[in-house]
Amino acid sequence: NFTHGAVAVYEKDSGVSVMLENKDVIRLENVAQLKLSDSGKILVYSQDTDSRTGKYDIRVIDFSKRTSVKNQGSIIVSGVEEDWFMDKSGGFVYYQKSESGSQKYYVYSTENRETEMIVADAAEFFAPPMGDIAYYTRERAGTTMLYRTRFGDETESLGDVENVKATSNDEVMEIFFTIANEDSDSDAYTLCKYSGDSERIIIADNVSEGYLEDYAPGENLYYFVKNEANLNWTDFVDDSDYDKDAVAKKPD
Repeated sequence: NFTHGAVAVYEKDSGVSVMLENKDVIRLENVAQLKLSDSGKILVYSQDTDSRTGKYDIRVIDFSKRTSVKNQGSIIVSGVEEDWFMDKSGGFVYYQKSESGSQKYYVYSTENRETEMIVADAAEFFAPPMGDIAYYTRERAGTTMLYRTRFGDETESLGDVENVKATSNDEVMEIFFTIANEDSDSDAYTLCKYSGDSERIIIADNVSEGYLEDYAPGENLYYFVKNEANLNWTDFVDDSDYDKDAVAKKPD
């Protein structure tokens, strides 16, 4: 079997060179972006093949296949925007393409060599760092709807949400969102999240503020919860002169 992987990728003379385990070097020209899987077996790159269009071809090289290496890979798709993503395993490539007045999102499986359209005109799209479970939102009549999709499966509607934010590290993506509280003040909400194919996880009810900007999966998450208790400062401070002060008259 031809099982050589890439051990080094470097730029040279306005091109990109890829050194394999057997010391062979592949030369790639007109490379706009390049991503190598963690295993070094899959390399995906985009080429600016026609600068007049501002579009790109995305190609994939499977280093376990001699023909793929010889041909510098095969084309996944032509005429796409530069903004595309490959998960760290090299198993899935996500990209978007303008077609018939719509912005469509696709996923390509490097193992099956198959492409699926995920959604057209999503408000936001969140590709995973690892695997094939992605999330996206769509706007409908002023409401934000959250969806989850997986290669080969039906898209799952997760309901209407607010304040969607994705956080991720090298392996995990978490989707945080809020839903309105029905039994409390209008400025408080329920803070929730999804991770991978998990059920909805409720973090806390009656949240007034959350701090997600500096959060990463596995770290501490900080947020404020509204206190419903009817408390006064006198419940915490022992003022020995409180009764005397209460009947004292103001000076003239």
